[in-house]
Amino acid sequence: MNTIKKYSVIGALASLVLTLALPTRSVADENDPPSRVARLAYLEGPVSFRPGGTDDWVDPGLNRPLTIGDQLWSDRGGRAELQLDGSLLRLGAQTSASI
Repeated sequence: MNTIKKYSVIGALASLVLTLALPTRSVADENDPPSRVARLAYLEGPVSFRPGGTDDWVDPGLNRPLTIGDQLWSDRGGRAELQLDGSLLRLGAQTSASI
């Protein structure tokens, strides 16, 4: 066998073994929910918040992190602003948002 071909085959096999042996971190991260999806950046007037997994509506605090399952309601005269990664979502009066 030619020396160049021999090293090419060995290099290809070594690359294959390393690829299969290394854990794939991105696959594990896709299954984990994010710890925070948005941040409640602005509040005005009556705004209610229901954390995911609960049945009670509460007054949200400014800068509260929102995650999957959370709900936000802006009542008559209320406004809210959610900061996402480089984006804003503004809620006017009588508007709801579910994360």
